[in-house]
Amino acid sequence: MKLPFSFSFERIFKKIIQEKGGVMTLCAVCLLSFMLVIFFNKEKNQFLKKNLEEALLMRSRIEHFLAAQKDRTTFFKKYGGNIDRYYIGRVLEGAQFLKRETETLRGVCEHPAFKSCNNIKQRWNFLTKGENNLVFIEESRKCKNSIEEIALKQKHPVEVDNEDVKQILSLVEGVAIGEYCPPPAAPQMIFRRFTLKKRKFAEGETFLLEMHITKREVIQ
Repeated sequence: MKLPFSFSFERIFKKIIQEKGGVMTLCAVCLLSFMLVIFFNKEKNQFLKKNLEEALLMRSRIEHFLAAQKDRTTFFKKYGGNIDRYYIGRVLEGAQFLKRETETLRGVCEHPAFKSCNNIKQRWNFLTKGENNLVFIEESRKCKNSIEEIALKQKHPVEVDNEDVKQILSLVEGVAIGEYCPPPAAPQMIFRRFTLKKRKFAEGETFLLEMHITKREVIQ
């Protein structure tokens, strides 16, 4: 037994498909329905994708913030105590280089046969009178979150050997390298530039060193 409304629907449907225009209309309705489904699914997917991207970005920011806080806490714990504020001038700029050559020249200069050798005297003065010492000049200074950062660069290159390079790396990086250990009151320092140019001589080889560093310390 068919219901009246089902019978009427069949008649209307048959009439529609028998007419060319009706078929086109039916196809258009189906196509429109299909496109609406795709559109709303696409909008939904884009909405979900946007929310997911925002959640991942927020998670990344939180992780970065926690890592920065951890680093800042570690920094204050390590460098917030008794730090030598004159470390650059007292330790780095006071360091003597090419010690082996200096000791050799000391013996040569004291020998009467070499007293008239100007080249030896000039080299001795270069190594012992401060001409080959590190000298830093300040490029910039900024303070943020109770931390002061000072950007420094060498005023002129210095001549060093392999042992001097180890010593300088230890003093700046704050780590032990071989027999070289940094003083306990050293501030945090970071290399921004470190260049070595090799120089060869009959007696051996040395390097011309030039570096830029940043010193970080807690504002007292």
